[in-house]
Amino acid sequence: MPSPYSTQRSELCCHDSFRVGCFSCKQDDIGEACAELEIEIAMTNEYLCALPPSISQAPTEEERQKLEKEEGKVKARHDSLLDCLSSFRKMMDKVAGDVRDICAKTEPHMLAGAFEKDAAARELEMDDEFRKMFGRDPPKSIAADPELEREIESSASTFKGLDLTNIPATPDVLLGSPAGLELMLRAGKNPMLAMGPNPGPAVMSYGRALAMFGPPESHTESTPKTEREYRERDTLNPPTVAILSEEEQLALFTEDKCLNYTEMLVSEYSRRVKAKKNVIKAEITDSYDKEESSTGGWPDVEGHDWAGLTNWIHRCMERDDKFFEVTLPSWKKQREDQSATMIERLSKWNLSDAVAAGFDDGSSRYGNPRKYWPYSKSLGEMEAEKALKHE
Repeated sequence: MPSPYSTQRSELCCHDSFRVGCFSCKQDDIGEACAELEIEIAMTNEYLCALPPSISQAPTEEERQKLEKEEGKVKARHDSLLDCLSSFRKMMDKVAGDVRDICAKTEPHMLAGAFEKDAAARELEMDDEFRKMFGRDPPKSIAADPELEREIESSASTFKGLDLTNIPATPDVLLGSPAGLELMLRAGKNPMLAMGPNPGPAVMSYGRALAMFGPPESHTESTPKTEREYRERDTLNPPTVAILSEEEQLALFTEDKCLNYTEMLVSEYSRRVKAKKNVIKAEITDSYDKEESSTGGWPDVEGHDWAGLTNWIHRCMERDDKFFEVTLPSWKKQREDQSATMIERLSKWNLSDAVAAGFDDGSSRYGNPRKYWPYSKSLGEMEAEKALKHE
C-alpha cells in the first residue's frame, strides 16, 4: 500500500535534524527557504508601492532624485528575489518528485526506514566521490581533518586578507571609558592601533557600521570614507584639530606624566565638555549662569575626542609649570581623601538610627508585606520542602 505524499518531515523521514542525502530533509529545507523568500518579496513589494507617492510629494528636487534612485535599487532587489524564488521552486519540484517516488513504493509504517535507507545509500555515494578526489576516507568534519583544512587554506584564492594599516580609525571612542583607557595604556597598548594580533587601526564591526551609516552606496568624490569624515558630515561641531603629532600625543601618557592620572583627567575633561555644551545651549535661551560658564582657571575645552583631550592636557602643561610634579598628585590625593571620607561616613550610617531620626526610605507607603504573603515560611524554604518530598 503506497504512502500519501506530504511536505512534513515528521510524517516522512522523522529525522530530528537535517540528514545528508535525505530527500525529505532537503524538501523541508528548500520549503523553509521559499517561505522566507516569499515574506521578503512581500515586504519589498509593499515598500515599492509606498515609494511613488513619496517621490511625487518630495519637498526638493534633490530629495526626489534620491527617492527615485532608491526605487531603482528596490526594483532590482525585487527582481533578484523573484529569480531566486523561481530557482528554488524548480529545485522543490524535482525533490518533491523524488519524495513521491519513495512514498509510492513504501508502506506507511515503513516510510521512515525507507528514507533513512535511501539517505544512507546516497551518503555512501558522496563518500566514494570524496575518496576518488582526495584518495582517503572522508572526515566527520573539516575541523577533524587537519590535512583537508590545510588543502583548503592553500588552495588558490584571489583574496589575500585585509591590509588593516589602510583602514583609518581614531581613538575618540576611548574617552567614553576612562578606566579602560588607563588599563589599556598601562598594558602597553597603543590606542591608535587594533587590539588584535594583526597590527593596524581598529576596525568597526560590519553590523555596527550598518546600524550607524546604513547600507553601502556607490562611492563618489564626496562620500565619507573615514570616521572623521562621517563626524564632519553629521555634526555641526567638526572634530578637533590636533596641535600635537601622534608621537607627541602618546608621549603625554608615560609613567612620569599622565599615565597614573589618565582616568582622572579623561573623566574631568568629559565633564567639562558636557558642561560647555550645556552652557552653549543655555546661551541660546539666555538662561545660563555666567559663574557656571567660567573655566575656573583651567584651559578651555574643545570637542569630546582624542585630539581635544590631548590639546587640553598640553595647554594645562603650558599654563602650569608644575602640572605633572605638583598639581596632578595633589589633585589626585584630594579626590582620594574625598572618597575615603564618603566611604567612612557611609559605613557609620545605620538604617535603624536614621529611621528613628525621621528618615523614610519609602517603605512606609507599601504596608505590611504579609498582607500579600500570609505565610510564616519564605518562598525558598517552601521550595526546599517540595524538593525533599520528591526525593
